Amino acid sequence: MKKLITKMILVSFILSLSVAVQAAVTNVYTYAAPLSALTIQPTPNDLAQLPGSTNLIVKGAMHAAMPHFEYLFNSDAVGSYGPGENALFQDGISPDFDTAFHCDFDSPKSIGEVRVFTHWGDARVFSWIDVWASTTGTNDGDYAYVGTATLGELGQANAVYVGQECLARLYDPDDGVIASDVVSLMLVQKCVGYGISAGVGDKLAPGTPIEAPYVSASGTVSPEIDIIEAVTIANENFSDFVLASLPIQPQSDDLAQSDGSTNYIVAGGMHTWAGFVSNKFEFLFNSPVDGDLGVGDPATVGGTQVLLYDNVPENTLTMEMNCDFTAPKIIQEVRVFSLAGDPRLFNYGEVYYSTTGTNASDYTYLDAVSFGNWGDSVDPYTNKYCVARLYDTADGILADNVTSIKITFRGVMDTSWADLTHKVASGGGSAIGEVDIIGIPEPATLLVSALLLGLAFLRRR
Repeated sequence: MKKLITKMILVSFILSLSVAVQAAVTNVYTYAAPLSALTIQPTPNDLAQLPGSTNLIVKGAMHAAMPHFEYLFNSDAVGSYGPGENALFQDGISPDFDTAFHCDFDSPKSIGEVRVFTHWGDARVFSWIDVWASTTGTNDGDYAYVGTATLGELGQANAVYVGQECLARLYDPDDGVIASDVVSLMLVQKCVGYGISAGVGDKLAPGTPIEAPYVSASGTVSPEIDIIEAVTIANENFSDFVLASLPIQPQSDDLAQSDGSTNYIVAGGMHTWAGFVSNKFEFLFNSPVDGDLGVGDPATVGGTQVLLYDNVPENTLTMEMNCDFTAPKIIQEVRVFSLAGDPRLFNYGEVYYSTTGTNASDYTYLDAVSFGNWGDSVDPYTNKYCVARLYDTADGILADNVTSIKITFRGVMDTSWADLTHKVASGGGSAIGEVDIIGIPEPATLLVSALLLGLAFLRRR
């Protein structure tokens, strides 16, 4: 997510001139110690650290004691605040001493969350950041209010947070998007930590006058502010009696078939029934030309399929596979083609990616690529060519800087053979003709499909 890939304009189009602010925008906060105990960690992969994004103060300043504004956006690993750690906003009563700063993007973004991390030993732990979004520019009149990311309750003493790693999150629990088509975010820090004496303070509303027993209105100490891009991953299905009529075709040059890629089974495997004379894992990745599923087991429907292992119903995993790359890739889609005369045409694969290695802890879950909805009858699909695709509806990029893709296939037909008509969670293996991993090497400069509303830009998740 943090490498700029050259963008190219394909077709001019007009963006909405108003911010699509979501109705269910919510602020929540949490705290824990040590940092690793927080359920959400600081990340170097957020939009504020994306090359092509620009962070700058437009009003006010940082405190002279800890003036490094850039420390807010320099996490060097997931779970790390980065070198230097703390930045401190200036002290003083709002609005005269507010600090306003921008995060400007080189292309429109969907914003999923704003996360404000704080830690300190006094009232400086409290945070209050108003978030504003613009779809048009960076003039004051371009911004619409989104919400406030704030730690603590008004009137609350700071004692509960001393020595804790604290986080305030502004997000939308309904659809995960707080604002769309955003070219700039403006964040306005307001001082709400009112000191009583050394180490003691309360959270008061912005702009509260300093009166006894309070002696100061203090700026917030923050080691990190993350702006999280909205997740827009979708699973889509198509089926037809004629393979060539599918809008998504098998590819002979996808990443799974490219030189330097290695496909292998991690757990589970292929069906071992003796009737399947050549039920080979490698037949999942052997399309000879675009539009052709290639060779499969001749005993399966169409002779182009292979069949995954039937596991016991208590364990729905039928096969877990990796596709490892010798160089980082940008992943655009994962596609699974299937065909059968019974519910084996249904499939369900949980997709993960890694940018670091192949240990279990290295992978991040994306979503499931799966044909059919739970409870679907097999009748509309029997003997049809079926394909499910997992992709990103916003820009067509699932993940980048990827060195390994993991897919965990799970059974979706009843191995007791009690239900041969519907898609159900079980241990029955799927009949699969092809697994395509669509993407490109990274870095790259290329033209992305005009289907992306005329704007082609690639970014990391």
